[in-house]
Parts: sequence; structure tokens; C-alpha cells
Amino acid sequence: QRHIMITDDFLKPSLAAALRKTFDDRFREPRTTRSERFVWDYWHVPDQYTLIRTPADQYFSEQDYSAFCDALTEYGQKELGCNSITQPWLSYYIDGCEQRMHTDSWHGPFAYVFSLTNWETRQFTGGETFIMDTKVLDYWRRFDASKGLEEASLLTAVPALMNRLTIFDPRLPHGVRPVRGTQDPRQGRLVVHGWFTDQGTPFYTGSMSEEDATEVLNRALEPLYACI
Repeated sequence: QRHIMITDDFLKPSLAAALRKTFDDRFREPRTTRSERFVWDYWHVPDQYTLIRTPADQYFSEQDYSAFCDALTEYGQKELGCNSITQPWLSYYIDGCEQRMHTDSWHGPFAYVFSLTNWETRQFTGGETFIMDTKVLDYWRRFDASKGLEEASLLTAVPALMNRLTIFDPRLPHGVRPVRGTQDPRQGRLVVHGWFTDQGTPFYTGSMSEEDATEVLNRALEPLYACI
């Protein structure tokens, strides 16, 4: 399914563990009143969004945050043709949190969800990212009255496994299944999310400088421009 791309073990284990440890350490002692505990926004839009979020760059160390953004940007350049990312959000989901179905394609051509959730030992239900199947958007052309359809035929649900990067087309209706069962942030769903941007903008890697690469590229494109 090209509209959904999943990469497990996306980051080096040491970096994923460091990001997770930062979150756990700051919630370890609930009676403390350190300033980093007061950066969270409880985002609630009735019948649409409920989650707790903060800009990721204000939460992680500069070194860990830069390493994460570098890895994500490099992936976007090589795999998606996108040269940049939006400012990442860090969000956690406890009992009652969810995102109901929506689209948000104006942010960028690809959305991403990177999970820091301890999924294998989770103490909640729900929390999967769900994405509408493309055939639903062309429903009547493929309609078969002889067959019934259930949710699994209409939506793809992606579990938020630790260190999993999920990328999808934000034009497709999507959301997050309601989380039920824990009030402890450390036991909930924890993700970094945002969008890839600047699709089609040239970028350069290797030993050549950007100026040298631009000159060579312009010469190569001149015959093409003449034909157009």
C-alpha cells in the first residue's frame, strides 16, 4: 500500500531510548514542580481531538532533537523527494484521548507518526493510527452488492510500536483510536508527529558544493528547457 509506508527500527536504538528516557524521567516523580513539567497543552476540540501535546524542540535536548530531525529529513529527501519537515509535535495519549477522522493535507504532502510508545507492554487499548483505504474514496466504482464490508475492509490500523515510523498521505481521512485504560503518561501512547514539506525542491549530497552542483545541473537542463 503505497499510501502507507512503515519503517520499523527507524532510529538507532540508543537515540530512540534517549528520547524515551527524557520523557520517562520528567514524569517519574509526579510531585515535583520542575519547569519542564509545565510545557504541555491539553488540546481538546469537542467531538474531534483530545490529546496532550508540546513542541518537541522545547522538550528534548538539542543534541537528541537535532539527531532526530536530521534522520527524518534525510529519509524525506531520499524516499519522498521532500526537503524539509514541519516543526515536530510530541504528544501523549491517556484514557479518553483520541483523534477522530480528519484530513490535514495543507501542512504537507506526507504526514508522519514516530512512536516512542512501549507498545508491547502497554496498559491500554486503542491508540492505533487508522487510515481510510483508498478504495473507499472510489466506493461506488468498486461496489459489490454481493459482499459485506467491515471496518478492517475500510480502514488500515497501524499499531504504534516503539521506534516505528509511519508515513501516509494526509489527504486520506485518518485519526487515532480512543485510548482506554491508563491515566499515567508513562503508560500511554507517546508519539512525535508532523509533516514532510518542500516536495520537489532540489537538495544536494556528496562532496560537491551547492554552487558547483547548481552550475552542472543548469547546464544539463538547458537542452530540456529548449525542447519544452
